[in-house]
Amino acid sequence: MKRMIAAILALVLLLSAGALAENRAAVVTLDNVCFQDKAHTVKVRDYAVSLVLENIDNLPALALLIDGAGEPLATAVAQLSSEQMVFAVDGMDYGYKAQIPAAQAAQLAQLGDEGLAALVPALVSVLDQAEMPTLTGMDVPKLDLTGALSPYITGTSNGVSEFEIPAAEFDKLLEQALQMAKSQGGNLSKLNQMTEMLEKLKAEGKGATVKGTISDDGTTQKVDGDISIVSGRKSTSVAALSIVSAMNSWRLAISIQKGFLSLNVVTASMIARPAEERIDVGFSVFGGLDFAMAVFKEDGLQKITFDASGLGQKSWLEFAYGKQGDSDLLSFSAQLDNMSLTANANTTMGGDGVRKGTLTYTLNNGANVAGMSADVTMYTGEGPDLGGIVIPTNLKPIDQMDKKAISKAFEPVKTYIANNTTMN
Repeated sequence: MKRMIAAILALVLLLSAGALAENRAAVVTLDNVCFQDKAHTVKVRDYAVSLVLENIDNLPALALLIDGAGEPLATAVAQLSSEQMVFAVDGMDYGYKAQIPAAQAAQLAQLGDEGLAALVPALVSVLDQAEMPTLTGMDVPKLDLTGALSPYITGTSNGVSEFEIPAAEFDKLLEQALQMAKSQGGNLSKLNQMTEMLEKLKAEGKGATVKGTISDDGTTQKVDGDISIVSGRKSTSVAALSIVSAMNSWRLAISIQKGFLSLNVVTASMIARPAEERIDVGFSVFGGLDFAMAVFKEDGLQKITFDASGLGQKSWLEFAYGKQGDSDLLSFSAQLDNMSLTANANTTMGGDGVRKGTLTYTLNNGANVAGMSADVTMYTGEGPDLGGIVIPTNLKPIDQMDKKAISKAFEPVKTYIANNTTMN
């Protein structure tokens, strides 16, 4: 939140006086809407849904407009001020508010209403000119840890440097590891064992040291470390650390030593192939939780995939974007066990600056299928007239939201859909 507010402040300071004068909007409209299940497709006649980013009463707002046969069926709006976020639905004589934390509210207050109003034209300008980045085809440099470990180097011989991180420094790392283990532990017994071990070390006042070596032949750097528990004059090796890095290739491994046994705690790797425009990242915890991410080009599209497995479950997702012919394609697919979701947007920018195309999504849980398709229109410039939207002065805390009252305000939408459908 703090970083977001800081970015907003920086953005507003960069705005020109001309940008402040613009009252631009970003609009996304869906029409020709169809709903699908396993057996049927239902089209809703003369039905349109729009999202509008525009200033309302000189403050940034995001409005949801639902129309049927050209008449408004439901309207909802979220609006930002320096003190709170407000949410209101047309037809209700009260709205809801969520207070912004004091520190961030103080930063937003420096902008005033004029500064907050300037956010919309600035963001709209960014949206109008934004292009999805190409993420592959570049070299990833070798990871050089010599600088970070230089305060702990105790000597160098034959190109190999020895280092030692004393207990006082390692205690800080131990505390961070403890907090991480607590946050990630959940029902994972091995992580819980790790947490208990760290807690025990902390309670017993035992220290830890890391001793190791750094070698670098100019192409590959290798860092090997031995983590030991120190109690009095006794030192017991408990874990080993290995980091190997070269151009376009990194690997990290941490293992726990217990007697003659070695248990892999964490392994991570990264391999970049610039000529193939591909990057692969792998991560494994205790050899039971495995994660893999790949960034690559395929069929002219930039793709990002993520796979995870462990505890008897598997999941994956894929995000793809790019040009195919004259069209811009944006797609998302995900699966968790027997549930899958796909969403696609296929659009073309016209000479008038208006982007048009189709949007589809399908959710399948094996037993049921639910989907939607629609024509989509996106543009920036003069938006619909939002002057009739009134933000109620009576605002309740958002944790008191009455879902039944909101559902009632959207009842005209349900009635219209029920009375204006064609089934295929």
